[in-house]
Amino acid sequence: MADDSTQHRPVSERLTRVIARGQHSEEFDDMPPTAWLVSVVLAIGHTLPDPGSMSEAETTRARHTTLLRALGHQSLR
Repeated sequence: MADDSTQHRPVSERLTRVIARGQHSEEFDDMPPTAWLVSVVLAIGHTLPDPGSMSEAETTRARHTTLLRALGHQSLR
């Protein structure tokens, strides 16, 4: 069985490119290191709400909003 870093490598590589491009274009905050933001995005993706506390739609909205805030998306500045 592959460890987490091996399993996440293709996703991490893609996220690195997307986040770096967003930082370069100033859509995302360029202060946090790209690698740190990749780790944050992966962590948020693995986060689950307590059973029964949120609907699937609420979970999706919460993840979306949290990701945009973590990335410092320009729409939230």
